[in-house]
Amino acid sequence: MLQKIREKLGRNDEKTKEVADNGAFDQAVIVWEAPEYIKHERSATWFMAGGVITIMLVLWGIWTNSWSMAVAFLLLAGVYYLSHTHQPRQLKIIISEIGIKVGTKCYPYSLIKTFWIHYHPPFVKTLNFRTNEKMFKEVVIQLDGENPVPIRTCLSRQIPEWEGKEESFTDLFTRVLKL
Repeated sequence: MLQKIREKLGRNDEKTKEVADNGAFDQAVIVWEAPEYIKHERSATWFMAGGVITIMLVLWGIWTNSWSMAVAFLLLAGVYYLSHTHQPRQLKIIISEIGIKVGTKCYPYSLIKTFWIHYHPPFVKTLNFRTNEKMFKEVVIQLDGENPVPIRTCLSRQIPEWEGKEESFTDLFTRVLKL
């Protein structure tokens, strides 16, 4: 039966959706809940520094007669502030025999190229994987206190692990500056 499901998943996305609708992804091997992202606590100093940097960039745009750049920096700061005022959703993560389900999104193993785990508590505890999709190729899932050893063991039977993959400079920069 499992082989038939895998064959169906390998054919096309419509079959993938059909199998997902039948609940095949809900037959869990490992399950946990985790926030969609880590919400950093930011002090008043952090917001003041961000405001000063934004004002300096806007003034630089005005000084160089780049009005569109000044407006763009203001809009970016506003969008950033608005997007980070809501709480992250709690997602149910299910690792099954046919794939990984994150909330309502299903990733069959046939669409996942590789996975890696960044586990450096208390700073970074994530399961990452790269898919064959054109957009949003990398998926990051918070482990949120979950033991990474059984997850690694389970996934390494299905997909290759990217051993030695380090946190990217952008991720490190974003985490350190609490962006």
